Amino acid sequence: MRFSTNPGDILSDHISTPRGLAIKVIGVEGEMLPNHAGQVTQDFVFNNASTFHSARANDFLKSITLLDRHADDSEAPKQVVSSVAQTAEEGLELVGEKSASLKGFRHPPIHPLGETYYTAVPLRFGEYFGKVHLVPVSSNLTALRGKYVDHPDSWNCVKDSIVTFFQTDTAVWQLRVQLCADLTRMPVEDASVKWDEHLSPSLTIARVTVQPQNAYSNPRRVWVDEQLSFNPWHSLAAHRPLGNLMRARFKAYQASSHSRHSVERRQMVEPRSIEEMPD
Repeated sequence: MRFSTNPGDILSDHISTPRGLAIKVIGVEGEMLPNHAGQVTQDFVFNNASTFHSARANDFLKSITLLDRHADDSEAPKQVVSSVAQTAEEGLELVGEKSASLKGFRHPPIHPLGETYYTAVPLRFGEYFGKVHLVPVSSNLTALRGKYVDHPDSWNCVKDSIVTFFQTDTAVWQLRVQLCADLTRMPVEDASVKWDEHLSPSLTIARVTVQPQNAYSNPRRVWVDEQLSFNPWHSLAAHRPLGNLMRARFKAYQASSHSRHSVERRQMVEPRSIEEMPD
């Protein structure tokens, strides 16, 4: 399990960014997608929004291009934009409104372990298909919903809070799937549409339990951050990603992983056993 933030540039945890979470299941049996043939892993890639702000890949590209143009900006103006966006969004919420344009910036240092994470776009689910989300259910996780992180003065306050938690605590999530029941009101190709729970209530399909551990030792950091690769197309054929944003991710994730490993001069690792993970 890997927690992350979305920007490619290295920023203080106090700057608003969407949150990501990825799970790599190791020891999976079954027919893999052609690009993942011979492997024994299944990746699930989530973020803390139930939809994308862009309906389709070409719209998403425009927002990513804008972010890329400002990637080399200093941290100070990004912090100003972050703080203003958070305050403006909070004001809108007080009068019962939401601002789609500001939503991408509104991520104050709320504890990531209290959040629900979504694929936001659908996957095949055997003969069906649906969207998957990971919901915190143990009391120590639900107690963190909406709570600010520990170490508020730390540049790495989000990371430090997660590491501190897992030094002593066990965490439990439920993995849930919302199956499509209406192609018109639960579209595959428009990632900006939230699927109505009244049309298709989510079903719990698994429990994810994480035991206390040293979550960020240096060997583990190198292995996860610099050698592994998390990709929704690392998948069983039965869980094939669907929709144009997922299809765009196929090339984008490949290119990103190749570039990162080339720059780091590290060989990409796709594990065959959990025993390969360092302490």
